[in-house]
Amino acid sequence: MPTVTQIDDVVRRVHELLQRVLGSEIQMSLHLGSNRRVRIDVSQFEQVLLNLTTNARDAMPSGGRLVIETADVTLGAAELASRPSAAPGTYVRLRVTDSGAGISAADLEHIFEPFFTTKDPGKGTGLGLATCYGIVAQSEGFMTVASEPGRGTTFEVLLPSTDG
Repeated sequence: MPTVTQIDDVVRRVHELLQRVLGSEIQMSLHLGSNRRVRIDVSQFEQVLLNLTTNARDAMPSGGRLVIETADVTLGAAELASRPSAAPGTYVRLRVTDSGAGISAADLEHIFEPFFTTKDPGKGTGLGLATCYGIVAQSEGFMTVASEPGRGTTFEVLLPSTDG
């Protein structure tokens, strides 16, 4: 059930679990800087964090770095031109960046589609990112991804902030 919460609190609460998922070969750092609140189902948002962390781990089989950042950002009509369903205003941005293998431009076009996966057969269903996308959209937010093969990947989750 959606409730009003601060994303930073959720990240702090699941930090140890995320570190266990990553293992000892991956260094995780947090840079939490959001003071705003969002309306989201907290357990579903924890699922988003877990999925993004698991995917990052899988992209770094020999170890690497994972950075989780939050910030309050103001987005205007120009920044949201490609997202007609998103309203200008203040958002909380969660950014998850890994130093892994990266994703090709061709795969990026399909990354949020159900059953699309870049993993080997038997290693993934292709539902994780589609589920994340749906959870975020349900809270009137959106996700973006930027990646370059050999240079890692950054996923952003942007959720509209709320006062109540």
